[in-house]
Amino acid sequence: MLFCGWTLCWVLGASPLPAVEPPVPAGAPLQHALAQDAAQMRRFARKLTRAIAKAYPGRKMVYEADRERLTDPTSSLVIHLTNLYRDYEGVPLRERKAWLERVAKQLGYVEIQLPTFEEVQDLLTPKMWSRGKLEWMRLQNQLDPGSGGQEPLLPPRWALGEHLIGALAIDGDDLIQYANEDMRLAWEKELPELVKLAEARVPQLGMGWSSMGTAKGEGGAGRLFSILGDDYFAASHLLDYEQLRKFSLADGSLAAAPSRETLLIVEPGDPELLALFVEQIEKAFANGQRPLCPIPLEYRQGAWHPWTPPADHPHRVALGNLEREYLAGEYHGQGEQLDAAFLRQGLDLYVAGYFLQEEEGTGELLSTAVWTRTVDTFLPQADYIAFVDPEQPEDEQYMGSVRWEDLQAQFGQLLEKDPERYPARYRTRGYPDLAALGDLLIAPSVDEEPR
Repeated sequence: MLFCGWTLCWVLGASPLPAVEPPVPAGAPLQHALAQDAAQMRRFARKLTRAIAKAYPGRKMVYEADRERLTDPTSSLVIHLTNLYRDYEGVPLRERKAWLERVAKQLGYVEIQLPTFEEVQDLLTPKMWSRGKLEWMRLQNQLDPGSGGQEPLLPPRWALGEHLIGALAIDGDDLIQYANEDMRLAWEKELPELVKLAEARVPQLGMGWSSMGTAKGEGGAGRLFSILGDDYFAASHLLDYEQLRKFSLADGSLAAAPSRETLLIVEPGDPELLALFVEQIEKAFANGQRPLCPIPLEYRQGAWHPWTPPADHPHRVALGNLEREYLAGEYHGQGEQLDAAFLRQGLDLYVAGYFLQEEEGTGELLSTAVWTRTVDTFLPQADYIAFVDPEQPEDEQYMGSVRWEDLQAQFGQLLEKDPERYPARYRTRGYPDLAALGDLLIAPSVDEEPR
C-alpha cells in the first residue's frame, strides 16, 4: 500500500518522499545570479538594437525585459531573445560583431520583404519541434499576439510518434525562418512540392553519422549511431529513410532526439549499448542547448512509430521517468496558459496539475492528478487519479485513488477528451460513484494520520 500512503500525504499537503527535483538555492546567492542573468540579457539586447539600427536606419527597437524580447512600435516586428542569446554565447568572441551584423540584417529582412523562391529553394528544410512547444506558441499568440514568437504558419507536415512534429523551415546562415502562406502564394507553389524539396535536402545538411559502438549480445549484433551538430537540425535526419535503409537498420531499433543538436539511434541486441543509449539521452536532454524530446521512437517496417518500454525492459524505469518528467514540464506550461485563457473567457474551470512522486525502493516516478467533487475540472492524463470530497470532514476528504486505465474502463463517460489539447486533457462531466470501483480503488490507510 505504498502508493496510497504517499498519495494521501501529498493530497493533505505533506510529502514523506524526497522531492523529484533538487531544491533551488534561496536567498542572496540566487538573487545575485538572477540579477547577473538579467544584466547580461540587457547588454545583449542593447548590442542587437544598435546592430539593427545600423542595418536599417530609423528602426528603433524597444526592449521588454519581462518578456525578453525586442519590439518595433511602428510595425509588428517582435524579436525573442532567449534562444538568440544562447546562440550568441556560443559564438567565439572575435566573431560576435560580425554575427550580430548578419543576424540584424536577416531579422530586418524578415519584416521588410518576402524572400523569393529562387533565394530559398535550396534552403527549405524540415525542422523538428516538440509538439508541446508548437501548442504553447499557438495558444500564447492567441492570448497575446506576438508574445509566443514566430510559429510555423504552414501546416506541420511530418509527425514522428506522439511528441515530435516537423514544420517547413528556411535554413539561413544565422537565422531560421518558417515558411508561411504569404510566401507560398508569392512563390506560386503548392505545398507538396515544397515538402518534397525540403525532404530532399535532409541528406545534404552536412551532419555526419557517427558510430558510438558496435557489439554482439545474446540477441545478436547491435549498433549505436549518433548525430551531434550545432545547427539544430539533427532530429531532421529521422526523415532520411534512404540513409537508414543503407544502414540496414534493424526493426526494433530505437531513436531519440533529446535536443535539437543530438540524435541517437540504437539497434537491439546488446545491453551495454542500450544502457549507453539511455545515458546519452539523459545527458543531452539535461544539458543540451535546446532540449527537444527524450522519449524514444521505434523503427518498424521502414518508419518510426510510438514506443512504450515493455514491463521486462531493463531500462523501463529510467525511460519512464524521462517521459514523465518531460510531460510534467509540458503540462505545467499548458496549465499556466489555460488558466489565463479561462480567466479571460470567464470560464470557471479548474486546470488540474500533473504531479510526480518517487516510489520507494524502485526509484520509479509516478504521476497523479486530483479530481475534486463539486469542482468542474480539466484533468491531465496521469498514472493515478486521486479523489477528494471537500464536503467530508477535513481528515476524511481524501477518498482514495485509482489507476487511469481502470477509471476510463469504469467511468469513461465522465471524461470528455479535448481534441485540441496536447498533452491530453479531459473535461470532467460529473463525479464517479467510488463504491462502484470496488477493489480498484486504492483506499487511504486507516492508520495514517493527516498532516
